[in-house]
Amino acid sequence: MWEALKKAFGTPDAAYSWSLFCSLIKSPEMSDSKPLQNQTNKIVTRLKEVIAGGIKLDESTQALILLSKVPETYQTMVSVLMATVKLTELKVETVINKILAEESLCCSVDGSLWSCGGKHGKENCWTKYPHLHPKAGGKGGKGKGKGTGKDKVLDSHQMLYK
Repeated sequence: MWEALKKAFGTPDAAYSWSLFCSLIKSPEMSDSKPLQNQTNKIVTRLKEVIAGGIKLDESTQALILLSKVPETYQTMVSVLMATVKLTELKVETVINKILAEESLCCSVDGSLWSCGGKHGKENCWTKYPHLHPKAGGKGGKGKGKGTGKDKVLDSHQMLYK
């Protein structure tokens, strides 16, 4: 009976739809110190609520909103994605897959080991931030690094985005 009443009289109130939209837009970016799957799911759920409330957001706009919520440390991934996908073909599912792939590439479950195998903070990871690599003129020196065998990991990371 509730479904019949909702169907007949349940048009969303504009103020409610507006409040859902504002809470989505004003929500903070995701935190890379927590699993991104749960955070991504919350944003996607809120997008669905906004749409169900009567606000029209096409697929690429939804994907852009989701991208706007990724942690600052994921901006390279965002830049690469935006440079390689036509805006009209940008999908929420693609964005989710890229976010989760980047997360799994960057750190293990406990967050202390990064994909290059080094025990260091994410802010110093050459795999995540190739510009920090000594051969790239980063913090470690200007081209004076001898190479540690980890270059292959760095190259495979860069291959993901070519």
